[in-house]
This record gives sequence, C-alpha cells and structure tokens, in this order.
Amino acid sequence: APVGRIVYEIKCLMNLFFTSVIAAYCSRKCNRVAHSVAALGCKCPPSTVLSWENVPSGIEDLVTSDSLWFNGMKILSKK
Repeated sequence: APVGRIVYEIKCLMNLFFTSVIAAYCSRKCNRVAHSVAALGCKCPPSTVLSWENVPSGIEDLVTSDSLWFNGMKILSKK
C-alpha cells in the first residue's frame, strides 16, 4: 500500500533526526490547525513554495481553540 511506504519513510527520517519519537493518533476534530494548514497546502500547485511572514488568516483562532481543548483534556487526565 502506498500509505504504508510513506509511513515507513517518515519513521526512518524521524529516527535519523530524533533520539525519541512518540506518534499518537489525533482526529481532525482535535487538531484543526494541522488540518487547516494541510488544506491550504493542498490548494497550491505542486511547484509552489509556501512561506508565511504572518500566520495565515483564521489559523491563530484555531490555535487558541485547540490549545484550550488540549489543556482541558490534560486537566481531566490528571484526576
């Protein structure tokens, strides 16, 4: 499967550059920032070099929202 090969390559690259790596599943609903940035990249032609001097429109609000959700989950998991 093509996806399996991509995952294998990512794991190999991460092992080259990091001493410890933990990968965890996070649904799109839990990480809207990554989903939104990936969606922006998917809309660009393949030869496009993406570089932002400022945060893209709407992303800052998503970071705040995701952060509040994540911090709430951390508090719940401590009990």
